[in-house]
Amino acid sequence: MRGSNRYAGAMFLYGPNSPAPDLTLAMQFLIDDLRFDGRRVDWVALKNGSLRLRLQGHELVLALTDSPLPPHAFQGVLRPRSSARPQTADAAQSGDGDAVPGRTDLARGRVLHTLRHHPFALSVLLRPRCMSDDERPDTALLSLVRECRALVEPVIEAAPPAAVIWQPGTVAFTCEEFLASRAESLIHPGDRDRPLQLTTEDERPRHRPNMRGAGSGQPAQAIALEAAAALPQMGEPSSETALAVADTPDDIASASRNDRAARRSAGHLFGKRDAQDRPVTLPRPHRADARLAEAMRAGPSPQEVAEARARQRRLNLARVANVTTIAVWYSIYFKPFVSLF
Repeated sequence: MRGSNRYAGAMFLYGPNSPAPDLTLAMQFLIDDLRFDGRRVDWVALKNGSLRLRLQGHELVLALTDSPLPPHAFQGVLRPRSSARPQTADAAQSGDGDAVPGRTDLARGRVLHTLRHHPFALSVLLRPRCMSDDERPDTALLSLVRECRALVEPVIEAAPPAAVIWQPGTVAFTCEEFLASRAESLIHPGDRDRPLQLTTEDERPRHRPNMRGAGSGQPAQAIALEAAAALPQMGEPSSETALAVADTPDDIASASRNDRAARRSAGHLFGKRDAQDRPVTLPRPHRADARLAEAMRAGPSPQEVAEARARQRRLNLARVANVTTIAVWYSIYFKPFVSLF
């Protein structure tokens, strides 16, 4: 792999009201998932707003930026093409706005809002530790993207972002779009016909709404109350729905691992008895095929089996030769020497 094929990664951008990402929690989720997959973590370093992990064949780096990125850092950021975009709630409501210019793309607007108003960002970079020249570049890139796509999932669970800028390709997704995308769609290039135009604050037009009536001098609070009164009133929930919600257990109501981790105390880190009741990690079916392929590759190849058998035959012949040499030496030297006494 050469050039941009030597790495894969993402830039996580968080909304204005989102809390700062917790790298310690992200590290715990990453190590839990790696242990669940039976993979070994060789080295971990968490310091100064960065996290580095070395695992089998790869190195993962997370770096936290506690300030907004400058606008020129987002030059060349694209949106995914309509054919490669996953079907999400925003796409269903907007009717796939990139395909029809007259409609509004809600996901595109949310990505632009996050690019302009994010308070901090988290960058994730994955690179292979050993390069294989025998593997084709496209196959190696797809394998690296699959690995990075699987490793960023626990990071998203620990600190859900508002937007994700994927590399290579510099394609911006919402968090929902990214989680619905597979590795095969992440390697597709973005839509260069409609790039994201991120203007500066001085160039953005500002049109304030008319908060007063047309020449009536009515205050803004009264207009807001009248608008709220004109909205349709939502009906009360039925008793069956209320009972169903009330009977729902807490573990089912908040099934995300982030919520479960928030309810656990710090004492679980020290091997107390309550730590045995911790729920298992979330299932990841898309990693099952990779684990099966790795398990099948772990067996010895036919060439290695043939070499081991030949080595064993040579050792057996050497043992027979040694025993024969000892017997001849005993019959020639040791036996006449004993007969003298």
